[in-house]
Amino acid sequence: MNSRKITLFILFGVLAFGAAGCVGNDKYNKDMNLMRSQLQLLQSDVENLRSGQQKIEDQVISTPASSAAVSGAVASASGDVYRTPSGFTLPSRDIQKALKNAGYYNGPIDGKVGSATRAAIRQFQEDQGLSADGVCGRQTWSKLQGFLDGASAAPSAAAAAIK
Repeated sequence: MNSRKITLFILFGVLAFGAAGCVGNDKYNKDMNLMRSQLQLLQSDVENLRSGQQKIEDQVISTPASSAAVSGAVASASGDVYRTPSGFTLPSRDIQKALKNAGYYNGPIDGKVGSATRAAIRQFQEDQGLSADGVCGRQTWSKLQGFLDGASAAPSAAAAAIK
């Protein structure tokens, strides 16, 4: 009889631990499912953010006038192309070379349209009776390009002051 009690006690213990394990597994499974759904929501949010970022980057790349409007005009990172807000483009080195030949620019011909180049453009525009905005647009370039081939002009007093 004693062995029967021991067997029943062991059987009861196994069933009790098994039932406790099932309850524990159910809670574990519920917690895991909850975490999986939260992870999926976070992954979806990250994907939406990446998609939105890509759309913004595409808009910035496809509309060069948006960044050009801030500074008036821009030169590319390589310093090769000068672009106005209206989309007019020309080699930035040509602008500097023509300004230098015309006696308005004394800096290096490096293709970087900085403050010295813009000041020279403004002075040239003033002397030519153009709107002096410091942007080398179509009208400015039509008057400036004649100096590109080395033709020089005596600089005005104002242009000489810039040097």
